[in-house]
Amino acid sequence: MSEKLWTKNFVMNAVSNFLVYIVYYCLIVIIADYAMEALHATPSAAGLATGLFIVGALAARLLTGQLVERLGERKTLFIGLGVYLATTFLYFAVGDMSSLFVVRFLHGLGFGISATGTGTIAARIIPDERQGEGISYYALSATLASAIGPLMGMYMNRHGNFRLILLLCALLLIACAAAARSIRVPAHAASSKTPPKPKNPFSLGRFFEAKALPISFVCMLVVVAYSGVLAFVSQFAKENGLVEAGGLFFLVYSLFILISRPFTGRIFDRRGENVVLYPSFAVFALGLAALGLSQGGVALLASAALIGFGYGTFFSGGNAIAIKMTPKERVHLATSTYYVLGDLGVGVGPYLLGFVVGPLGFRGMYFAMAVFVLLCGALYHFLHGAAAARRAQ
Repeated sequence: MSEKLWTKNFVMNAVSNFLVYIVYYCLIVIIADYAMEALHATPSAAGLATGLFIVGALAARLLTGQLVERLGERKTLFIGLGVYLATTFLYFAVGDMSSLFVVRFLHGLGFGISATGTGTIAARIIPDERQGEGISYYALSATLASAIGPLMGMYMNRHGNFRLILLLCALLLIACAAAARSIRVPAHAASSKTPPKPKNPFSLGRFFEAKALPISFVCMLVVVAYSGVLAFVSQFAKENGLVEAGGLFFLVYSLFILISRPFTGRIFDRRGENVVLYPSFAVFALGLAALGLSQGGVALLASAALIGFGYGTFFSGGNAIAIKMTPKERVHLATSTYYVLGDLGVGVGPYLLGFVVGPLGFRGMYFAMAVFVLLCGALYHFLHGAAAARRAQ
C-alpha cells in the first residue's frame, strides 16, 4: 500500500504556496501601470521595475539552499514570509522610480525565499513513490494563483487603488503565515544532518545540485519560450483585435493545467517520465504555433488550452525529475537549482525575444518558439530521456 499523500502538512503547505504566489501574480500585472501613471515612468523603466522582482527572486533561490541546510525548511519559510510581508509595506514609502527599483528587488527576495521554502517542504513530505503525483497536485496551488491573482489585481486596479491592493496583499501574507504554522516536517524526512561542507565555501556545489542541472537547463530554455507568451500575448491580442479573448487567455491556460496535472502526475509515477515529457514538448509547440495562427477569439483560447496542457505538464514533470535524480539530503538544492534556472528563463526571455519580434512580428516569434520547443525536446532526449528509457528497460 502506498503512503498517504493528502496529509494536513501537504494541504497546509499547498495553501501557503498558493498565498505566496497569489501576491506575486496580483502585483506583477499592475506594477508597470502604477509606475507609469503614479511615478511617470517610461515604459522601459516600468519594465525594469517588473523585472527586478525576478532578479531578487533569482538571488534568493541561489542562497536559500544554504539557509535550509543551516536552519531547516520551516524556519526558512518563516524568514521568507517575514521579508515578503515587510517589503510589501515598503511600497507605501515609494516616491520615485529609484525607491521602487529597490523595493521591487527586496520584495523579490522575500518571494524567492518563501517559494523555495514551500517547494522544499513539499519535496520532503511527499512519499518517494508518489513524487510525480504529489508534485503535480502541489504545483496546482501556483496554477490557481496564476489564474486568480491577475484577475484580482486587474479588477482592484480598475475599481480601487494601489494602496488597497497592498493592504490586501499584506493580509494574504499574514494568512499564509498562519497556515504555515501548522506545518510539521516529519523527523524521518527532515534534514537531520547537514551534509559535509565543501572545502571551497564558494564552490558551485553549495548553490547547485549537479544531478538536477540537465533537466534544469532544459527547463530554462523551455521557460524562455513560455516567457514570450507571458510578456507579449496581451500586445498580440490588442494588435489583432482580440482584447476580450486575451483577457481570458490565462484563465483558460490555468484551467487546462488544473485538468491535466492530476492524471499526468499519476502516469509519471506509473509509467515513467518519458511517457509524460515527450508529449508535453509536442503539445506546447502545437499551442505556440496555434497562437501564431490565431485569427479569432476561439482560436486564441484554444491555443491557451494547448499551452496550459503542454507547458504545465512539462514544468511539473521536470521538477519531479530534478527531485527524483537527487539524493534525499540534497533535495533542497535540487529544488533551488530547478527554480533558479526557471527564473533565469523568465528574466532574460522577454528581453531576448524582443529582438525576434522586431524582424518577425508576434506571429513569426511564436512560430519560431514552436520550433525552439521541439529542439528543447531533442535536447531533453540527449540529456535525460535516453538514459531514463534505458533504466526503464
